[in-house]
Amino acid sequence: MGGHEAPPRIISAYLGQTVSAVVDGKPAPVRKNLRSELFFLEEDILQEDTDRNRTSPFAYTGHKFEFRALGASQNAAWPMAVICATLAKEFIEAEKKIKEGYTIDKLIEELLVSTQSVRFEDDGYSHEWGE
Repeated sequence: MGGHEAPPRIISAYLGQTVSAVVDGKPAPVRKNLRSELFFLEEDILQEDTDRNRTSPFAYTGHKFEFRALGASQNAAWPMAVICATLAKEFIEAEKKIKEGYTIDKLIEELLVSTQSVRFEDDGYSHEWGE
């Protein structure tokens, strides 16, 4: 959590530029090909586009979410168990809605609207984060 250290008083999720663009219905940002800058590379290597926001307490880091809202001496096991249980509950709710006739698109649309308030793509130390 940088100089301000954990735990923060607000928990928000940071999806990163690529996932946020896709979620918002925009094209994903073009990833830079590093081969043009590193002459010794024989194959294309695309620049990493995972999380670069080190101020986010709960960030998507490419293949997983990373929970960063712990103090240095705290064990992440209990918070991660709670997060996993919450996700399991939400998957059950999503399954129920699909069985009731929701389309995947409708379900995703609802989830995007209902989770907007916990997604924050900026500096977690800024005044805007609290808003």
